[in-house]
Amino acid sequence: MHACLHPPDGADFAADEPIEVARIRLWNPSSATALLGEFYSADRVLARWGSLHDGRPVGFEVTFHDGYVVSGSHAFFRKGKRRCLLATHVRRLLERAASQADAGIPVPRPDLSRYAIPA
Repeated sequence: MHACLHPPDGADFAADEPIEVARIRLWNPSSATALLGEFYSADRVLARWGSLHDGRPVGFEVTFHDGYVVSGSHAFFRKGKRRCLLATHVRRLLERAASQADAGIPVPRPDLSRYAIPA
């Protein structure tokens, strides 16, 4: 599993306004690509791909309306069983970035309370 975080370029949103997902792009090892607008639809595509493939990592890129991008690859299925939902994986990546920023590692620090990621 690998991930990459790209901070927004000075986007300005109201402090109490949740930042929604603009798009989710998925691609699998057999070169199929899906472009979606919500985590629920992405999980349905991942479930379908998980039933067709041998559990190899799937690439993903989640772009939020403020321009923040979370991308990487992850094996969402192992031996036919789901490891985690895409939303759970993205939330963990953002939490890891926030904890690294707290530890003094120079990474963009996302405000996790702002991003609309389903539980």
